[in-house]
Amino acid sequence: MSIRETLCGNAREDVQLLVKNHQLGDNLSSPRDVSFLLSASSTEKATEVCDFINANRFGVAKVDDKRDVVVVIRMPVERHIIGSVSAFMCCLGSIFGVEYHGWKCELQVGMSNARGARPHGLENSGSPLPSSALSSTGRCKQCAGPAMSGTDVCFSCR
Repeated sequence: MSIRETLCGNAREDVQLLVKNHQLGDNLSSPRDVSFLLSASSTEKATEVCDFINANRFGVAKVDDKRDVVVVIRMPVERHIIGSVSAFMCCLGSIFGVEYHGWKCELQVGMSNARGARPHGLENSGSPLPSSALSSTGRCKQCAGPAMSGTDVCFSCR
């Protein structure tokens, strides 16, 4: 698989997770610790990746279970931010020959959003939302954009 195909697949998975988290009430603009997981074929390779990430201050990395590298970064998970960092981790995986498994974080439910209710980066993103995030008609009643699951409005018109 080419790096382009890998990045596109990774981006789709990121959007699916963001949509799911938003539907669970996550405030995507609220900073939190986000963990990224990379797996190496050996302890030496994991240590090399960990040292590279820490030396360049790309995050706080540690070797876990001898071959896994866990990188923690405190950040919001708006699409443009998490997408960029996740793509970077994916590229690091390709460069170092390790497998990037994705990211996880604690949901920030009930936190106020200083910029309003619209999750930045999920509206009018230029790429379609996953089909699981579309309503039965699939279209927003206000702007005809992709509607959120179980509703007839999109993220922008909400």
